[in-house]
Amino acid sequence: YVLWCGPGPLSHCPTLTENLREPLAPPSPSITVPNGHCDSQSSVLANRLMDRTFVWVGCLWLLCASDALSQDNPVERLTDVLQNDPAFKVRLQAAVLLGRSHQEEALDALSQSLFQDESFVVRAACAMALANLEQPRAIAYVLKAAALDPDSLVRGEALRSLDKFSRPNAMPYVLATYGGSDESVRRTVVEYIARAPDESSAALLMQALGDTAEVAQTAHQAVLGMSSETAWPLVKSAVEHRETLVRLRAMGIVADLNSGDAAQLAMEVYQRPVETEEVREATRKVLKRLRHHLPLATILYEAEQSTDKYQRGRALQLLGVIGGEKAKQAMLKALGDPDVYLRGIAVSALRELGDPSVLDNLIRLETDPANQRIKHLVRHAKDSLEKQSRP
Repeated sequence: YVLWCGPGPLSHCPTLTENLREPLAPPSPSITVPNGHCDSQSSVLANRLMDRTFVWVGCLWLLCASDALSQDNPVERLTDVLQNDPAFKVRLQAAVLLGRSHQEEALDALSQSLFQDESFVVRAACAMALANLEQPRAIAYVLKAAALDPDSLVRGEALRSLDKFSRPNAMPYVLATYGGSDESVRRTVVEYIARAPDESSAALLMQALGDTAEVAQTAHQAVLGMSSETAWPLVKSAVEHRETLVRLRAMGIVADLNSGDAAQLAMEVYQRPVETEEVREATRKVLKRLRHHLPLATILYEAEQSTDKYQRGRALQLLGVIGGEKAKQAMLKALGDPDVYLRGIAVSALRELGDPSVLDNLIRLETDPANQRIKHLVRHAKDSLEKQSRP
């Protein structure tokens, strides 16, 4: 290239760029050979073959990034080609070479063309080249291309390029990219983290649970894909999160974990003295779903035999959610307890049980003057069960 063209922009090279744009024209009947004489047809073909050979040797020499090219500031010249050459094949080649330069100054040109070049092939090459640069901050551009590019080929190439980055070095830039306003970018960030979730990404996944439904579902699946050692601290923190929506969606993860530990955590959430009705309702559903993991015998014992009335009250509340004949009998028994606090808890548990067959028991309880303090609870339970019994 240097011998033929001398110093100057790569786009001014009359051999390389023109041959990348179009195939060589058919040979004329005669051609002037380097020694200035006219040769036969066979010599013409030989010269054309020689010409093609020199062109592709020149291309190969560029791809190998020879010392001669590096001495003439190739990044600046390749940048000019990438941004200004009208032939997409030439721009594509320039993008590939910029990626192989491993020069940080190539990042700006590649990132600009990644979003602005009219050719989807060039944009895909820019995504690949940015990954080949081995510059961690390039991952932000590739993530955005994977989320926003209108062409599926570019999005796919960008997603594949993400795997070339070193995750420990790239993670700070990934986390920073999540803070943008575009939902597609945030979802792509979570998808990237979901490929290999770890402790460093736990806080972002918990934050994503409070995002839009689609982003939150991606985070949900990412947590389920974690090892239990990594997932459990995150889930426990999520059910304690200050945002109601995060706690609510965290209960969905607890349900899908479907284990004894998950059931225990759901019991702890349900027994909180203060919680929003949305979270309590979600927790009730989780407990019903995981009832086969709950220690029913222990809960029945605590509801009937514990000397701590607050422990008995918590057990009665759980029985109202768990349901079953044994649970119903334990709650009916508690309606006759000397302690009005436990009678009130039993009334609320029976309302939660949702069995209209206990209506007569509640009517008798309402007429007893000793239950004046819990009369409003009894009426509320009656009204709820009567509505359920109506056809």
